[in-house]
Amino acid sequence: MAIKDQCYICKKKDTEECPGVIEYDGISCSSYSKGISLEKIEPKTEEIQTEDSSSGSDASSPFIVTSDYLKRSTEIHGWLTFFLFAIIIGGLVSFIHPIIIFNPSEYEGSVILVWGDIILGLMLLALSVYTVYSFSQRKPNAVFLGKTYVVAVFATNLLSLFGGDFESSGLGSMPHIIRSLIWGIIWFSYLSLSPQVEEVIPKTYRKLTNIDYCIIFALIIVPLAFIGWGIKDMVSSNSPEVSTFYEETKLQDGEYTDGKVIFSAPHDFKCEMNETNSIKVFTIENDDIGTITLCSDYDNDQSDRNINSYWSNWEDEDAATYDKEIVINGKRVVNGYTYFYKVTRYDINDNVLFWRFIMLFDNSSSKVCVISAYDGGYDDYIDELLRNIRFR
Repeated sequence: MAIKDQCYICKKKDTEECPGVIEYDGISCSSYSKGISLEKIEPKTEEIQTEDSSSGSDASSPFIVTSDYLKRSTEIHGWLTFFLFAIIIGGLVSFIHPIIIFNPSEYEGSVILVWGDIILGLMLLALSVYTVYSFSQRKPNAVFLGKTYVVAVFATNLLSLFGGDFESSGLGSMPHIIRSLIWGIIWFSYLSLSPQVEEVIPKTYRKLTNIDYCIIFALIIVPLAFIGWGIKDMVSSNSPEVSTFYEETKLQDGEYTDGKVIFSAPHDFKCEMNETNSIKVFTIENDDIGTITLCSDYDNDQSDRNINSYWSNWEDEDAATYDKEIVINGKRVVNGYTYFYKVTRYDINDNVLFWRFIMLFDNSSSKVCVISAYDGGYDDYIDELLRNIRFR
């Protein structure tokens, strides 16, 4: 019989003959008197808080969930493992990609905006590592950190979608952005509804710390600060340049300018200017020959990737549905300026249409003039137009 049970049925229990404090050390009590007490005695219980149900406390003791207990009793596997792996890869890409393609021309010439993108990528990488650590250590804020990472990536992709300036392929392309948004919704729903996530980090166990609020604050304030700083930098650097250009440049008869380039329309062509989103776009037309669209920007990236990105964005959607062939694709020079010339031939029913796409660069000012022209095959006007373009 257990020593504790002997005490409950001892005749001397709760009498003057009972020694009082009993130590259950495995040795029978010297005052034990075998027999059954006529008085009903309710056994007493002691409330002991434990951190693990395996510690031997009775069922009435309160149970405290701890990270050590969750690490021993739960396992991260399946979709949760894939999620943690995916955010580490995503964090690395977010940090490394803007460093590899470090190109201020894609940010309207602002180095500050480029650094803003790099720092945001570094913050996402740090957040992904912290999230994986918190899940592995069963921290109460692990699920919150995972959701914060998903929301941050979702927000950056949503801003890219609204921006509308897409690459033809890669991380900045429309299909990739759409897929990222869909995966963001899927992962947020998974973290909210998954039984495995609930098992690994129970809802009753979750709580936030001051560090978590600081993370949210930093993810909002830091990008906004760099965006504001970058916009201010662009305005302060570009406005004086355009203003000086207007003041020091005298247009000759038949010349046009948007503040960056000066040009003359080819002979017998009419020219009209329209302004869209602060960008001046010129339409140069001849009913018998064709139509030219001309505008300018700041961009000194003369890589094939950048040229093809412009070319893809400028191609007419209706013309792209017909059979086509690129008949000219080369690099040339006119008046000391380098330009890339790409000509596409479309077979439209029984007719032939030529699309002439040109990017003319001025290396000293980082300006580029973009020309898109459609005609039926006569192209002498192109040389005339290019000879009459100047950047200063």
